[in-house]
Amino acid sequence: MGVPAFYRWLSVKYPKIITDVVEDEEVDLLGRKITIDASSANPNQQEFDNLYLDMNGIIHPCFHPEDRPAPTSEGEVFENIFAYIDRLFLMIRPRKVLYLAIDGVAPRAKMNQQRSRRFRAAQEAEEKKVEEEKLRAKLMRDGIDCPPKVESGVVDSNVITPGTPFMGRLAEALKFYVRKKQNFEKGWRDITVIVSDASVPGEGEHKAMHYIRQQRASAENGYDPNTRHVVYGLDADLIMLALATHEPHFHILREVVFQQKPNESMMGNKIDHNSKKVAIARKPFQLLSVNILREYLALDLTPYQLPQTFVIDRERLFDDFVFMCFFVGNDFLPHSPTLEIREGAIDMLMTIYKQELGNLGGHLVEDGTPNLRRVGQFIRAVAQFEEQIFQKRAKREAQMRSRRKKEKDMSRQFYKNNNQESLIGRSALGGSINASDRAPAYIAANTKGVKRKSAQQPEVKPIGRDAESNVSAAAALKAKLLGKKVAVKTEQVMAKEAEAEKTEDDDKEEKDEEKETTNNDAKKAKIENATDLFNEIKREETEDREDSGFESIETDDDVPFEFVQATGADARPGDWRCPTGCGDMQKTRKSCFRCGCPKPSEIPRLKKGDAMETAVFLKQLEEVLEQKNDREDELEADNIRLGEMGWKERYYDTKMGSNDLHSRRVVVRSMVEEFIRGLLWVCKYYYEGCCSWGWFYPYHYAPFATDMVDLELISTEFELGKPFKPFDQLMGVLPAASAHALPPAFYPLMADEDSPIIDFYPKHFDLDMNGKRFAWQAVALLPWIDSDRLLKETRNLDCTLTPEEANRNMINIELLYAHEKLPITKCMLKVANVASKIDDEDIREKCALKIPAEDANGACGEVLPLKASEGECCPKMIESPIASEANINENRVVCARYKLGTTKVPPRLLPGVVLPRPILDRSDVPPAPKLFIEDPRLRTQAVPTNGNAAGLNDAGRRILTQSLQMQRGYHQPPPQMQQQQQHHGYYQQMPPHMQSNSAYVQPPPLQSAANAASYYQQPPPALYQQQQQQKGGYAPGGNRFAALRRPPPPPPPPPSS
Repeated sequence: MGVPAFYRWLSVKYPKIITDVVEDEEVDLLGRKITIDASSANPNQQEFDNLYLDMNGIIHPCFHPEDRPAPTSEGEVFENIFAYIDRLFLMIRPRKVLYLAIDGVAPRAKMNQQRSRRFRAAQEAEEKKVEEEKLRAKLMRDGIDCPPKVESGVVDSNVITPGTPFMGRLAEALKFYVRKKQNFEKGWRDITVIVSDASVPGEGEHKAMHYIRQQRASAENGYDPNTRHVVYGLDADLIMLALATHEPHFHILREVVFQQKPNESMMGNKIDHNSKKVAIARKPFQLLSVNILREYLALDLTPYQLPQTFVIDRERLFDDFVFMCFFVGNDFLPHSPTLEIREGAIDMLMTIYKQELGNLGGHLVEDGTPNLRRVGQFIRAVAQFEEQIFQKRAKREAQMRSRRKKEKDMSRQFYKNNNQESLIGRSALGGSINASDRAPAYIAANTKGVKRKSAQQPEVKPIGRDAESNVSAAAALKAKLLGKKVAVKTEQVMAKEAEAEKTEDDDKEEKDEEKETTNNDAKKAKIENATDLFNEIKREETEDREDSGFESIETDDDVPFEFVQATGADARPGDWRCPTGCGDMQKTRKSCFRCGCPKPSEIPRLKKGDAMETAVFLKQLEEVLEQKNDREDELEADNIRLGEMGWKERYYDTKMGSNDLHSRRVVVRSMVEEFIRGLLWVCKYYYEGCCSWGWFYPYHYAPFATDMVDLELISTEFELGKPFKPFDQLMGVLPAASAHALPPAFYPLMADEDSPIIDFYPKHFDLDMNGKRFAWQAVALLPWIDSDRLLKETRNLDCTLTPEEANRNMINIELLYAHEKLPITKCMLKVANVASKIDDEDIREKCALKIPAEDANGACGEVLPLKASEGECCPKMIESPIASEANINENRVVCARYKLGTTKVPPRLLPGVVLPRPILDRSDVPPAPKLFIEDPRLRTQAVPTNGNAAGLNDAGRRILTQSLQMQRGYHQPPPQMQQQQQHHGYYQQMPPHMQSNSAYVQPPPLQSAANAASYYQQPPPALYQQQQQQKGGYAPGGNRFAALRRPPPPPPPPPSS
């Protein structure tokens, strides 16, 4: 689901839902690899029954990893995928079922997003290729040896789409891998494995949830309502889907995406890059407990005052929460212009929900279907704050642009006011001119000064020891740092040089002024109208940006410092240390907010004749692409100006092309109807499965909340239809650059100018930044696919397909694998024996056998025989499709096709379920959030809380710590605060009103934990500074001046009467 910050928001708000995964080491004390028995007890002190893997979350990282070179062959990709599955299997060790789900053909509502992503990916790949050639040419001109190009056999990631040859080969490799594991590993023999490859329609995670729903429908036939589920994936919609199952024994497994770098301060200047790469390659994992999340939501969403006739249904609270999150973002509807999760949209929706629930007359969602009357009333309550949100957003964006401009100005001023001696001198003294503050800052051994062409100073011969005491400290230190024999100068010589340089500069300034006057006269002659003036201004801004840039190789304007990773306790990858000693800075800062020193490039500076490593080259290419994708200038050209008078008319006129009141009303009503139908479609998709394969939202933009009225009149009926075939989907989502993934007969339809559907495949398309800063956030204005036109052309090509291509274009069902010792294989062998006597494929399709409840072991459903083209159900020898793997000569694994039902299951707890013992109470409810807008109509309720510090596990403490530290804007807490943390068992001091032994009163409404926590007890500034000097350290974040700017501590609480 398109909510990238949702997991982060959820884990910070409800920290107890997260636990770290414990893994058994796969090497012994001598470093030798050992085999771990997956049938042994789980090291996480709890056992699990079923494990579901969203395979696309595994395939993509293995296809184009972020922490290692990309694989050069499909064999390497397959090996990486299998190693990934092995690790996940050993973490969870399922006892009943392993479900492997690869994305199949998606509904049309999802295909539109897939189409946008793949067209953008092809465009970005072409841009990357062009920029790489430019970078190589530039480095070659500068005399830098570039790394050779490495051709990869798996370049185009668009082939990770159903129907491509790659996905066909992956499916065969995965089937072989499963049979191998079940034949030779004990932990795999006792479980049933279900493989749903790309030929089975549906998204991977939704296929897994459909399996769970149909098992729940078989509760009377042997399904255990206390089955313990674990699903792996990075998509935020897994959390929504897990809540929608109403299965309390549910966990979500995922990597720790927001991982901090290890503290390198104790490692000296030399960092072991090899060990770091290994650590990044094996990211730690976390388990999110859906049951604890249910407890949090039940406490946090329950209003304090309700009509006596209103009865709260806990299960409906969870459904309402899932439905509210659909407004913030999903993969099927465009993003709402009103609600942004980074602006606390979900907190605001929850606040309004608790205020309005008693007036709605019931819950928003009943049995998985939204009540449109109540939804309309809820949306009206949200819409009253729409204009305030836009005004606050515009103000904040203006402040951010002003801050970035100030950073650039400070950087220019920094280099204008500082020459190379003063830069080196200040950095050596830790950025301070006071002797008492001297603390050596880190300076790389190969630090180079800024070269100035204009500073042509005469050579000075070395002078004696007596005169050396009068030499510039900066020049002497520079000589020591650079390891060069630099001549030192007396004060008299330096004074003469300064006078000569000043005279030279004055002459140069006069010439420059005369030249500038001439240029201005020429410009005025060219500028005849407003358009010319605008173009001239933009050209000057571009020249300024080019002139102020710094290259990664040594130039006359070279940055004089190396990049140093911040080493604070909460330092994150990319955080940097100011070279002049001001302290640690966040990654997003492009210059020091104190001295203005620009952020040093992470690319080491090279000189002529040096060779650039591959990793350094790729890093520099990444920086170039990031700068290219930064469209900050386009933000200032926003003509809609949301929040200003007339913003709604400008929005619809600009985005939708309406030019009068009547056309605007027609367009707006159509958008509202389709958007609300989209919410209904998404809700049914999550609770029942796909209700329409052909429906999609036919606009690039969403309507405003204030326009969503009369919702009860909107139709709620959908036509089911049929999914596309794999090749039809490929034609619908791939750009012409990826036509190689299709059979050759399809190429002309995508590339021939005379093709009747050539308009579906534009070579160039517009990007609407839509108020965003970076190109990847833009809206791709692609034409919509007309399914009737598309299918008319593709049906004519079916007769040209080879048998292998025809097989890839088929719609299939899941495959079930089990070792012959399991009881479930009896019905599998029986149905295979019956089908072996039938040659007609249509009759074989009717040979379905229901799995007996006593044999199912968590896999209720029907088994069908394999197709004649798929071979026997249990062949003795299985040929390996992977060159590096040996054949299986004594196979004992049985395979059959597996079919699930389509029964609608009420979203409720099943009879016989045993809920885990509650671990939360009212004290665990998070404090009232600080909302994006402050309005007296938003009544945030103060709740007696203490944070229940003792109940937080390591993962919860770490996430809460990082969140609070980022909100406060510093890294390292002061000493007294560290003592308080040890006393309370926290990594980070909690706000006073969240402490169980605190006498502080509740904060007023609309106060956040971050604000309350910014006032903590501390020693007086003078004493604190003295303590820091004795320790040899700095104030928070390495900034020795921060203690002087911190607000005074709050007054002591009044004595209790």
